[in-house]
Amino acid sequence: MSEDARSSEVVRAAKEFGSSVKEVFSFAPHVPASLKGSGTFARGGISKISQHFKGALEATLTKRGHSHAVMIEDDLLLSPDFLRLFWSSAWLLQADRSLWCVSAWNDQGFPHTTADPKRLQRTDYFPGLGWMISAEIWAELREKWPDAPTTGWDHWMRLTTTSKGRECVAPEINRSRHASARGTNVIDNKPFERFTFEKKGVEDFGDLSYLRRDRFEASMQAAVSKAAPDARTLTTALEWPAIWGGRVTSEAALPWMAKLPTATPTLLLYTREQYKELAKPLGIWAESQRATHNGTISLHMPHGATLLLADRRKCPYLPASAQIRPPARMPTVAAAAGVSCEEACRSVGGRCETKTLEWGNSCAALAAHFPCEAGCGHQVGPELPAYASSADLDTYQQCLISDIAVSQCGAKYAKTRRLCTCEAA
Repeated sequence: MSEDARSSEVVRAAKEFGSSVKEVFSFAPHVPASLKGSGTFARGGISKISQHFKGALEATLTKRGHSHAVMIEDDLLLSPDFLRLFWSSAWLLQADRSLWCVSAWNDQGFPHTTADPKRLQRTDYFPGLGWMISAEIWAELREKWPDAPTTGWDHWMRLTTTSKGRECVAPEINRSRHASARGTNVIDNKPFERFTFEKKGVEDFGDLSYLRRDRFEASMQAAVSKAAPDARTLTTALEWPAIWGGRVTSEAALPWMAKLPTATPTLLLYTREQYKELAKPLGIWAESQRATHNGTISLHMPHGATLLLADRRKCPYLPASAQIRPPARMPTVAAAAGVSCEEACRSVGGRCETKTLEWGNSCAALAAHFPCEAGCGHQVGPELPAYASSADLDTYQQCLISDIAVSQCGAKYAKTRRLCTCEAA
């Protein structure tokens, strides 16, 4: 156990659990030198939580030499087979280097989108909420743990510059549940109460070799190919919301989902800009795309049907005719501070289109045009992707992307420089 208030009461309470608590790490988060005097972020809860995680991981994996660490925040409820999940899957982190963590949480794990308590999956979106990494992974992360993850350490874990394309194993049905009514990042716990929570547990998770990259990739390709064998089915996959009756209100598509065929998967196509509009009637996590694997979200209905949601920019399993690729000519401008992409694209004889701006929304794209001295970071705002050019920003010299906000042509901010991927005139 670890606590960051140097609280004798917390230490006393921990000791009441006897031999179940082997040791209590007690320390106070420090303000990194780079943030001293920088303002509100350094004194806030998000900064303190980030420093606490760093300290706990360092104490467990570096100083005490354990092989793995399972991180559990104090406001989580755990399923009976919570530890069995990690014990059963730890070997995968060594056997398959395309995996780097195991989590107890499925961001799309709702009662109407899950079926099998034994089934696990791969996701490129770091889930958190009860998770495990190895000492080898920590040895890599500890050297670059961020001073200013201004939307949270977990968003930093989701950046491609951190994950390096690796994925996490997660259960279909959740093995953890957020219990507190409020928290640093939780204003209302009601949305979390909608998620599944395994109350009985399973005796074993079976042979997990299906999670190794080659086998999992083959199964995903087969599922998408089966769902879209011809041009007609690809056309149907674009016909939402009409396909379930046209309504876009919350959970409007649930009756349609409950009647999906079980013989073959059903496919729906979308882009990131459309995701919220699609997610709301499906009754899934709507803020941003989560539980993705190569841009594909797999939902398993209780009656045995499978619904696949495929991002047309990212899903490699789609036929070429269904994929969206960058324009053959795409002038790219590292705009001056306070200049919109509408203005920047016009200055090079091009034009700004919202759909084209998405091609610049990556750490790699920003790094090709800006120095990114403080690394890549996540933020929210219509002017992103951008480089934080003003020294009075907590994110100064970070290259900022967003998996929540959608870039807008006319947006601009005096303290950042936009990356504008333009349409040729």
